[in-house]
Amino acid sequence: MYGLHNAADVIGQGHAVVVEGYTDAIAAHQAGFDNTVATGGTARTAQQLDALKSTAPAVTLAFDGEEAGLGAAERVADLPAQVLHGLNVSLVSLLPGTDPAGLIANGRTDVLDAALTNPTPDNCFLMAIVPKAH
Repeated sequence: MYGLHNAADVIGQGHAVVVEGYTDAIAAHQAGFDNTVATGGTARTAQQLDALKSTAPAVTLAFDGEEAGLGAAERVADLPAQVLHGLNVSLVSLLPGTDPAGLIANGRTDVLDAALTNPTPDNCFLMAIVPKAH
């Protein structure tokens, strides 16, 4: 996971934010979101979540506001139960066409902060949002 070495101490306090790309993670750190790491795309693997689970039991996935980001959320729900067991996963729904780095670059850190402050539990997010992408 990109940036895990920089975020490990903060994540160890209990909560990680996972974004798709390294530019999102870099921008997030520059904006003060020090608990942010990136997966390097929309692929979420069991190993990545296991690595976070051993450090922080709560993970917020802040995917880009596009169909690929919604598809990534759906793939998280399809992971084996033992991967997700003991991990409190929530998701942030960003507006279509936006991503964390873009929000920060456009001076909309407040929008990202509000979304991260009020994430949706993964099961509710999937029921409400993902079916609309298909």
